[in-house]
Amino acid sequence: MHSDDILHSHDWQYGNGSRSLFGIAERWSDLPAYQAFNKKVPLERILLIKADAIGDFILSLDAMLAMRQAFPNAHLTLACGPWNVEIARALDFFDEIHVVNFFESRADIPRPPFSVKLLNGLEKKFFDLIVDVRIDIDTRVMFPHLQATYKCGFDSGSHKLNQMMTMWLPHAMPPGTDMNLGMHQTLLMKRLADSVIGLFRTSPDIGRLLRERLAQPAAVDLGFAQGRIVVAINTSSGRLVKNWPLSRYQSLISWLCNKMKVAVFLLGGPDQKEDSDYLLETCRTPFLASFIGQTTLRESMDLLTRADLYIGNDTGLTHMAARMGVSSVSIFSGIDPTAMWAPVGEDVTVLRVPTPCSSCHILQLKDCNHNHSCILDITQEDVRAAVRNKIIAAHRRRMTTGVIGA
Repeated sequence: MHSDDILHSHDWQYGNGSRSLFGIAERWSDLPAYQAFNKKVPLERILLIKADAIGDFILSLDAMLAMRQAFPNAHLTLACGPWNVEIARALDFFDEIHVVNFFESRADIPRPPFSVKLLNGLEKKFFDLIVDVRIDIDTRVMFPHLQATYKCGFDSGSHKLNQMMTMWLPHAMPPGTDMNLGMHQTLLMKRLADSVIGLFRTSPDIGRLLRERLAQPAAVDLGFAQGRIVVAINTSSGRLVKNWPLSRYQSLISWLCNKMKVAVFLLGGPDQKEDSDYLLETCRTPFLASFIGQTTLRESMDLLTRADLYIGNDTGLTHMAARMGVSSVSIFSGIDPTAMWAPVGEDVTVLRVPTPCSSCHILQLKDCNHNHSCILDITQEDVRAAVRNKIIAAHRRRMTTGVIGA
């Protein structure tokens, strides 16, 4: 099928999600935080909020210096109380200092009731990123009144306020922390700064290192593809409870090869031979090949780089493909928190169904009391809609570069 035909194919008319037992299958990867994490967006205007006492300000200097060093070209604004202005100017960390009167000058005087006037015009400015460095929850009340693409800080104690944040860190103080220096204010604030830096700052090119140092050339001929777009699929993972049903992969592969005119190859370990035999027998197409059990992990990594698209469950090859920059669709169960385990890569679509029983951390399918809804409610239509966009993009890359898997 020509790429123009694919663009206008009626076979693609699916929405962004479908009804399920608990809700709608969603593209979790559309979250702004995940996009920022993977695409490393530029930050030109950053606001740090540290409006409290002198001692608190001094303890936050490690965190604020880390932000200055991580984003040397950004216009860095500090919002602080008037008693810290002279210190802040002398430190020369900041391009601009804005006074807010959120607290009284003495800690034993209750702070005034919050009003926008206390922000002293800060609410009229726009920032790419705002970081509230204070650990206590009180200053997070500023967030609804401040304009920024991204907002980060510690847990606000309010679900509504936390939803306004791109990223927030917990700061619970469990009993018996008197001797635990890991709970020191300096380290907690530095941990926040390091997390923000990790979220937005370009990291070393791990993908390039994986390609150059780990991927090992595989003596495998992809001639069966006959010039078609090439899709790599791994149908399994380390746990059955994480796997999208094999019958659905069979239907997806048949659709890919017959309707969408792409070629598919299977990857996986020797324990997936039964999956391979079933798919080869039921799909019955010359545009499906199986390398399951025929390549080492490092050779499989090489094959991933030769594919235009990868599709798989939450498993090692999925993370490999994403990190090496391979366009990927990941079908995620609710077994583990998505925010903790989502693949890292610039061109990754993560599909999941939010369920009230997630994250259950169960090991075996028999332990599920909700009909495996977190996986079964991700439908063919959901996956096909995500795959469609990737195939269109792959055709466009080929027309632009002439390179497979570019």
